[in-house]
Amino acid sequence: MRFEKWGIAIWLAAAQLLVSTVLIGSLGVSGETVGLWVRVTAWMSATLFLSAFAARPLRQFWKSDGSRWLLRNRRYVGVSGAFAHLIHGIGIVWLLNVFSEGPPTEAITLIGGGLGFVFYFAMALTSSDAAVARMGPANWKRLHSVGGYYVWAIFAFTFVSGASAGNVISILFLIDCFAVLALRLAARSAKRAPAAA
Repeated sequence: MRFEKWGIAIWLAAAQLLVSTVLIGSLGVSGETVGLWVRVTAWMSATLFLSAFAARPLRQFWKSDGSRWLLRNRRYVGVSGAFAHLIHGIGIVWLLNVFSEGPPTEAITLIGGGLGFVFYFAMALTSSDAAVARMGPANWKRLHSVGGYYVWAIFAFTFVSGASAGNVISILFLIDCFAVLALRLAARSAKRAPAAA
């Protein structure tokens, strides 16, 4: 199977399930293990989401085989990220309902994070030509633009929290988040410059 289109989603889903199985199988079921699983799946989801989110501006600035491949397959990379986020969500529910010993999670966190899941899955479910035709290009673009920036904000907020505690992985992901944002803003500015000239 080629690493193209739906082959990407299938291979990455299999890899995510394998990592999850090995992690829990080797460390055993405990609150600490499930917490680690939640973090690992968040990293996988963020990596795939940011890759898809950066695909077009990367291609705009760097004409390479890699950027062409990513832009051509960003739909499937994004869907793979949504699958990782589904596993991440299962882990969160498991952790909160079985192993949580602290105070209840604040409502604003549940609502804000929950809306991030809604946007992520809505974008994944509408990542097809049929969905574009059914929704209309303008509505489809609006959903994916608003949803994309909202999911970006949720990841950035999450990594700010980890970075403030000195977590190196969170710091690296936070840098990546803002690098992707800067890239997208630069690409938008570059597109507008000729029109204004």
